[in-house]
Amino acid sequence: MAAASTMIVNSLIMLGEKVIGGSLTTAEQTHYLAKLNTFLESASIERLMIYQILEESFNLIAGSSAYTIGSSGNFNTTRPTRIEDTCFIVQSNSIYPVRVLDERTFSSLQTVGQSGMPQNLYYDISVPLATIYFDYNPDAAYEFHLKSWKQLQSFASVSDTVSLPLGYQRYIESNFAIECAPGLGPVSQETA
Repeated sequence: MAAASTMIVNSLIMLGEKVIGGSLTTAEQTHYLAKLNTFLESASIERLMIYQILEESFNLIAGSSAYTIGSSGNFNTTRPTRIEDTCFIVQSNSIYPVRVLDERTFSSLQTVGQSGMPQNLYYDISVPLATIYFDYNPDAAYEFHLKSWKQLQSFASVSDTVSLPLGYQRYIESNFAIECAPGLGPVSQETA
């Protein structure tokens, strides 16, 4: 378990801005915590930085082809950064794929107002709630399995901790050092 403050201090040590055993002032805590959260948010859009694809199950509502997703949405979960093209519906012990389409391809489908088992979806990334549109109005309460990328954890305070897979703490610390370098000084070749 790594604390946000530990990762921030380790990054600043790489830049020569802190020494081993050093701590953050209140102003530094506020500044670098905001910077760390912004860095983690931007890292969440790269597949290499996402260490898992989360599978979640939601029940579709007969007759409803649009579902908000995010905190307090129809699908009440963390709003995904991206939806993988491996989603599916489980019905009578069989699995039916649901393809993820871009907006243009989805808009060209001629299924508006028709009922049946959804075969395709379009993910409209909005903030704070995104929307998943299905090509058909479900004619039953299908069990939909969503596979998606989730944002890396953000921190509310510098004492918050996170459990990361092997190698991720080093990645975050070294790349956060590079992120913090402008205005502090040059990055050493070892860090770069």
